[in-house]
Amino acid sequence: MAKWEYANVRIAFSGPLTGIKTELTLYHSNKKHETTEREFGDLMAWMGDNEWELIISNARIEGGLGSQHIINYMFKRPKQ
Repeated sequence: MAKWEYANVRIAFSGPLTGIKTELTLYHSNKKHETTEREFGDLMAWMGDNEWELIISNARIEGGLGSQHIINYMFKRPKQ
């Protein structure tokens, strides 16, 4: 049976003054997950080079004074 690794790419943007924030979270079975910020284009190139496969995406708007648009991409790859 195949074993998988999972990663989430979260993009948040609310306007031209706040810019775009892109976070990568790598989930580990020991519960010591890693989150880093990276530039979106570089991150997508890295995901492709490292055999990550997109499995699902979703988008939502978080309301309030500083409402944000959030896009999440979930990836998987076979454990190495």
